[in-house]
Amino acid sequence: MQIASLPQETVAIPSVICFSSCANYFFLATDDRIVMADAVVGWHGGPQPADERTPKPTKPEVAQLEYEHHQNFFSITGIDERIVWAKEWPLKSVDSMQSYGVTNTYKLDLPKIDRASGKYTISDPDYVD
Repeated sequence: MQIASLPQETVAIPSVICFSSCANYFFLATDDRIVMADAVVGWHGGPQPADERTPKPTKPEVAQLEYEHHQNFFSITGIDERIVWAKEWPLKSVDSMQSYGVTNTYKLDLPKIDRASGKYTISDPDYVD
């Protein structure tokens, strides 16, 4: 696993789902995040240090390298890596993301159109700074 640098001012906008590596790395690496109201962002864990329980055919040295890249990513971002192991899987509210150091995250509802009047409304974003 190699994590590339993203261009400055990258924004993640999951509109349906963002699971696994999308959540672990892409979503967390962006400068800002906008989670659509019906979208789900979910984590299910990450690499662990290699030991005798490392599943075959994964070589222990490959597993260890993946784990080191994972640790380095979370060290650089300043986000608590426990977010990928939290018991509230797979859902994380925008508020709970903040407790792991995930800032600049918004929850946004799409406009809802009243078919009778033709007017639309949008709720205020749930912003975490």
